[in-house]
Amino acid sequence: MSSRLADGAVGSVLSALLRCPEVMKLRYDAASGSLVYSLAVEGDVSAQCERVLSKRVRGALDALFALDRLSPSVVEFRQERLGKVSLLHMERDVATMSPEEVYLTVDLVSELMGERLVMESGGTDEDGVEEDMLGSMLEALHEGKALGSRLMACRESGRVLLFHK
Repeated sequence: MSSRLADGAVGSVLSALLRCPEVMKLRYDAASGSLVYSLAVEGDVSAQCERVLSKRVRGALDALFALDRLSPSVVEFRQERLGKVSLLHMERDVATMSPEEVYLTVDLVSELMGERLVMESGGTDEDGVEEDMLGSMLEALHEGKALGSRLMACRESGRVLLFHK
């Protein structure tokens, strides 16, 4: 297996990040087969709010997994405080991950955090494009097009930066 990241996987990850303005960072690790996507919230997220958010996200995802008859191996939700911003990280195994769960997670965080959820402007507004891009990224990862690679993409000052190890 090649340790080079396939061009399709790079394009798919970049497209997904560009299309989902709430997602500030994506990190893929082929060795563990996991993808971490991160949302930023202005200010501190209290321990109580974090528990409520984690419980709601996990409950909604468990319902989605039950409907799709999935048994994911990795479902982790955690917070990282970085001064005036808190990052909410969702880690998932790419084998069972779907675009719908990303949208569901973003919607739940947006509902609970409201205006505090940091979002970059500049995404496309075409119907169906968002799902196609995220679906393509996950398909590329499912097919092993990025095996042997570590990939991270993040937003900075309106740009998307991609790092490949």
